Amino acid sequence: RLAAIEAIGINGGVREIALLGDAMEQNHDAVDWAQIAWSLGNIGTQQSLPLLFQLVQNPDPEVRDTAADALGNMTNNSRVEVGAAQTG
Repeated sequence: RLAAIEAIGINGGVREIALLGDAMEQNHDAVDWAQIAWSLGNIGTQQSLPLLFQLVQNPDPEVRDTAADALGNMTNNSRVEVGAAQTG
């Protein structure tokens, strides 16, 4: 499962973000969610942000840290404007 999630992050794009969202709904394992956060960050599009904002609020520190790193890397690489996309 982790290898599949990683492969999506390496090879996937906007269409695969929905698959990662579905994986989050079906599986509540923190290790999987951390891998999903990494994959979303690696895809690095604006469409990744809602799920990453959700993951950065997760009670598990590994999930939170990975999601925060993913957001930071996306911002540092100037792929998206994180502040402009955050709602709430």
